[in-house]
Amino acid sequence: MTARDEIGILIVDPSETYQRILTAILRKLGFPRVVRASNPLKAQVLLEHDKSINVVICELVIPEPAHGLNFVAQIRGKFSSDQLPILMMTSLAERQYVQQAIRSGVNGYLIKPINPDHLEAHLWRLFDLPLRGPQKMGEFLVAEQIISNEQRELALNFQKAYSSENVDISLIALYLGFVKEHDLKEVFVDQMDDEAFLDHGGALGMTPQQVAHLRKVKKRFHLRLGDVLVRLGFVDKEDLENALERFRVRCISMIPEEQKKT
Repeated sequence: MTARDEIGILIVDPSETYQRILTAILRKLGFPRVVRASNPLKAQVLLEHDKSINVVICELVIPEPAHGLNFVAQIRGKFSSDQLPILMMTSLAERQYVQQAIRSGVNGYLIKPINPDHLEAHLWRLFDLPLRGPQKMGEFLVAEQIISNEQRELALNFQKAYSSENVDISLIALYLGFVKEHDLKEVFVDQMDDEAFLDHGGALGMTPQQVAHLRKVKKRFHLRLGDVLVRLGFVDKEDLENALERFRVRCISMIPEEQKKT
């Protein structure tokens, strides 16, 4: 893995204000080695003399849409995408500009205002960075480009809407005829959560078999994010399993050695 403070980053943006903003974002993310240029000519000079630059973050509009792409072409004439990755950034989110940027040989595309999490995800993918802290599986899949951030958000919303958090197990018991509405009102004056309801099933006249059945129903309503992603067709099951294994390895690598031994 590459340490964050070892990565040299060149920002190319005509706006000095945005140069400062992006520099502050990068330093907050743990990337202190940042150099800046207001145009491609100055950037070329820096690339020729500063061999510590590992990645270029370039504005597309300098000063017109094609100009940033010309600069990318110049870099690609000297460096491959593996030798010197380029992240294109712009406020132009139209599909045509995104496609042009991808065809020109950039390694990623960022929409202004820059989302720090998205920027970090791109740099993490390019340099196999160690994580700053615990990361959720969905964020990992986005950073690995297994799914898009939009797909992650949709899957999370689906998971929340159809999880056991939103299933009132007492109403299911009522529907199945395991309990009577009068008994529910008599025994439970205050609202109780599902676990409390199941623990006190006997007080409502439910048999152990009926309580066990309700527990199975409740468990079935607990959807894992991975299951949702597969069911919605966002990712193949095999690809997801491979990604989850990489995620597990990353999580283990973050555990201090002394904790692994305990």
